[in-house]
Amino acid sequence: MKATRGNRIHHQDASASDLAERHRRVRTPRRKPHVVSKSEPRHPHPPRPSSGISHAQVARLVRAGLALGLAVAIVMGIIGVYHAFAGSRFFALRKVELTGIVHASRAEMERALRQGVSGGLWQANLTELRRELERHAWVREAEVVRVLPDTLRVTIREREPFALARRATGSLVWVDRDGVALGERDLFKTQLVPPLISGLEESDGEAASEANRRRLIMYEQLLAELDKGEPRLSEAVDEMDLGDLQDVQLRLADKRIKVILGDHDFRARLASALRVLHAVERKDLSALGLLKVTDAERLVKGGRIAYLDATRPDRVIVGLAP
Repeated sequence: MKATRGNRIHHQDASASDLAERHRRVRTPRRKPHVVSKSEPRHPHPPRPSSGISHAQVARLVRAGLALGLAVAIVMGIIGVYHAFAGSRFFALRKVELTGIVHASRAEMERALRQGVSGGLWQANLTELRRELERHAWVREAEVVRVLPDTLRVTIREREPFALARRATGSLVWVDRDGVALGERDLFKTQLVPPLISGLEESDGEAASEANRRRLIMYEQLLAELDKGEPRLSEAVDEMDLGDLQDVQLRLADKRIKVILGDHDFRARLASALRVLHAVERKDLSALGLLKVTDAERLVKGGRIAYLDATRPDRVIVGLAP
């Protein structure tokens, strides 16, 4: 009985303390359930991250863009004013000073210059004007100077005629030391005409020009060698064929006989050929001992010589016409 009572008392005490403890606790209000309205989306978008550009940075970018636009506008304005000023009548070409012209056409030169300066002297391309003048056959070099506001000063250095050249058509033209054709034979009146030159390149291009320059150098050396001493052997020559510089050939004046000289020792070889020719003219058979008997007889009877091969001065070969 005591035990049972004790248990009850203990149970009552515990229940009373638990009850007191419950009264001391703060009650937490219950949260009301969230009611989703029809207008509110069930799955709202997450907030967008910030771009990281502040208002100050945007303002600086705007100011920089305005400054750049203003600078471009100023530059374009300056360019427009420059073109308007440079193309004004103040710089219109009124006077052309040409010096150094002897053979070239002055009117043709001035016309080409005025066409090239149609946009005003200030804007004229002097390099292109010089190139246009040097395309003329007579102009070797040209110097073009702008004298503001309205004058163009041009100095021409003309090519000099050096030799008469035979063209493929048979016509004769004067050429300078570069082989540039300058004009027909009648363009220059001279009492002393040097031997003609044939075999020049007639095509355009730097390769042909360089080949002709080498031929003209050989032509000058050949003349100098033939006239080194007495007699002047160039006076016996009518034409020089320099188409092949390793096989130079001459044509004797008045006789129409070709003499083959090779590529060196020109004076000695031509002198040997002339001695054989003189022996034939004298009908000196002893001097023609190197010929065949039949050929010697044909020469004595008036056979025509087609060529003399003097590449071996000690043994000149006489070629007879058929």
